[in-house]
Amino acid sequence: MDKQIIPVNYYVYLAVFIVHIGALISGISMTWPSPVITKLSRLDDNPLGRIITSTEQSILGAIPTIGCLIGCFATGYLAKKYGRKPLLILLEIPTVIAYFVMCLSTNIWELYAARTLTGLTVGGVFTVNTMYVAEVAENSNRGLLGTAVTCFINFGLLFSLLLGPLTSYLWFHIILSAFPILLIPLIYLYVPESPYYLIKRDPTKAKAVLMKLRGRADVETELDIIAQSSNTETKIRIQYMFGNKGLRKGIIIGCGLILFQQLTGTAVIMSYGEQIFAEIDEGTPSAVGPVIITGIQFLVGFVAPLVSDKAGRKILLLISYVGITVAHVLFGIYFVMRYGSESIGFFSYLPLASLIIYIITYSLGSGPIPWTVIGEIFPLEVKESATSICVTLLNVLAFIMLLTFNFVKDSIGIGPTFWIFSAFGLLATLFVQYYVIETKGKSLQEIQNELND
Repeated sequence: MDKQIIPVNYYVYLAVFIVHIGALISGISMTWPSPVITKLSRLDDNPLGRIITSTEQSILGAIPTIGCLIGCFATGYLAKKYGRKPLLILLEIPTVIAYFVMCLSTNIWELYAARTLTGLTVGGVFTVNTMYVAEVAENSNRGLLGTAVTCFINFGLLFSLLLGPLTSYLWFHIILSAFPILLIPLIYLYVPESPYYLIKRDPTKAKAVLMKLRGRADVETELDIIAQSSNTETKIRIQYMFGNKGLRKGIIIGCGLILFQQLTGTAVIMSYGEQIFAEIDEGTPSAVGPVIITGIQFLVGFVAPLVSDKAGRKILLLISYVGITVAHVLFGIYFVMRYGSESIGFFSYLPLASLIIYIITYSLGSGPIPWTVIGEIFPLEVKESATSICVTLLNVLAFIMLLTFNFVKDSIGIGPTFWIFSAFGLLATLFVQYYVIETKGKSLQEIQNELND
């Protein structure tokens, strides 16, 4: 008998890519400090009427993580109770409000409040997007759809950095507000509810949605698997996650990947890129460096989704952390030489080369892959709780890193600070090699069996 050829259905790609626009908006929020802090550090085009202090700069960079913590905890529960689609829509409202507050703000506390609101959206988006993509994707395209989020985040990062120097403070925020305003009707019109949410509430609709997502009528087997997963949902509590061997190992893998993603300097480089380049002072304007780096990240981001389902998650993570470790070592060497001697000659090219190595390897592995793995290793009954734990850890670490970076840099020097990042990169490589499992092309049951071995 000839093997049945299953046609590619592009509807699932449309739905997921619309959902990923929320990640694009989150990317804009991540690099917001780079162009805006530059504006607030001058008197012209400054709505506050004064230059902000170094402490205020750190708070503006770090305070969204407080909103992220609230967002990830609240949305995990709300998505389970009311559905993924309503949450995806509601999550954009805080960002709309935040950008209008920024347009009208005249004191630093209003900016703090607005940044907290954008953090609320970011935390919720990472939680609900991860759940949604894992639930609507198939084994064959889960890696592509999951890692595609990187392309959208990178575009948001780049867009903010490019737009900031070209527009006034007011028009910068007016333009940014258009993204969430346009996304809300797109989700309402073109994004279906997750069949995992519908299966216990309206099985007929769940089947119809799954048929539309798959582009075929023979979805009974997959529907049965979804129903079986849903039937165990009420029996599992968060305490069980740490008592069950497979779930406990999954939590360690998920949290470990997030831990090392942040401890290797991700949040610092994304948020304070312009300030870091100002330290280099080798003839390149400080605003140009972050644009170059983020532009490379944007281009490389298209590669990760294509190779994730071919090369595998684990090998990309290993390549990524080796590259990150090397990049931070070289960056540290540059700054130690720069502040230790009068001339560094050829080594003046080292920081830009180091950051290019960092951003290429980060974009291939440690940036997108952790979220793909987190979406794959947890069954439905604990997915929202497990994802919330990982996102919470992300935001706690990002808050600590952003708030303490300037203090550590001023205390021990920027060179040794990057060597600390490199040490964590080495530990991350060992963690991936000896503890993280490969999830490429495996069903949820196969992954759970391996975690329990």
